[in-house]
Amino acid sequence: MRWQAFAGQLTIEYQYRDTALVIDYPLPTGHRPDAQLPWTDTTNSDPINDLRTWQSQVATSSGTPGTNIHIPDEDIELLLANQKLRGYFNVSVGQPFLPTIDNVIQLLRPGTQFIPVNEAYREPSVGASRDRADHTRFLPMGNILVTTPYRVGGVPIADTPNGLVEIATGYNTTALLPGPQSEVIMKGVGVYTRFLRQASRRIVRLRRPEAFLYASVR
Repeated sequence: MRWQAFAGQLTIEYQYRDTALVIDYPLPTGHRPDAQLPWTDTTNSDPINDLRTWQSQVATSSGTPGTNIHIPDEDIELLLANQKLRGYFNVSVGQPFLPTIDNVIQLLRPGTQFIPVNEAYREPSVGASRDRADHTRFLPMGNILVTTPYRVGGVPIADTPNGLVEIATGYNTTALLPGPQSEVIMKGVGVYTRFLRQASRRIVRLRRPEAFLYASVR
């Protein structure tokens, strides 16, 4: 849920009713950009210029530089293979050159850090499959999330607050209380069956939408 929200739109599916709720998050204009050229074009694309532009966009919108760059490993490899890095470091064609991510950081905003994101999850429909194709990445390959530091002015840029849930407070009475809450429901006549009900209502909240930029690089 959180990674969808960071991208600007969250879809919540209700499987038993075959419906879905779509929540749009108000990312500012310019915070869903594409790279000037796909990074797969390692000769003509310029990932350093793209990243500088996006860091500046976050800084302009939020007042705080976009120094956290969340990126899949495959896109890190494209970044390091880019031929324009030679020009940034004045390395002639034909000369040995094997740049590292620390070299790239030198070309970006002070305090920049790259945060590899390769985790994935399985949809219930695929069961216990271990096949890579049956896993969905939190941050899909070809996408980059640029954010400010996770706390700005002591306040988190995003959180997942607990909402109100309806819970029994007595015979035929209920109240709205902050979740999560639990209760025991007894059903039957003479011999009772006890059911434990757990109620929770949590949703992702972007407290600083302008602190997020979700880019496509492929």
